[in-house]
Amino acid sequence: MPDALALFAVVQRIAREVETTTGAACVETNLGEYQDSKHLHVHVHSGARLR
Repeated sequence: MPDALALFAVVQRIAREVETTTGAACVETNLGEYQDSKHLHVHVHSGARLR
């Protein structure tokens, strides 16, 4: 669990930086059967949805 907490602390910090710079931030995670290599990944962005 400490690794997950560390991951989301970093995601929160990056999202805060994006929000400060652009006025908004979106955090999206992906994990699914469609992946060839099963892993969790996180997108932090501003603007329209990625999909």
